[in-house]
Amino acid sequence: LWIKAAKAGLVLQGNPRVMQVKYEDLVLQPEQMLHELSAFIGVNFESNMLNVPQIASSTRANATGNKGFAQDGVDKWIT
Repeated sequence: LWIKAAKAGLVLQGNPRVMQVKYEDLVLQPEQMLHELSAFIGVNFESNMLNVPQIASSTRANATGNKGFAQDGVDKWIT
């Protein structure tokens, strides 16, 4: 499923209506990336955009009460 979605996204590279955001960039530089994304979609950046709840993924349970972008898994997929 992931490979299929990634290939579909690559087809849209260069399309002015599409902004590619790398997970690593978002997690490691959330404020910068959210500024760029906000400008791209035409909304004002608000600092509360950085306070997203950390919700379970396929590899870990909910981090109850934690907010922001967890960086602990950013390099786990690299072999």
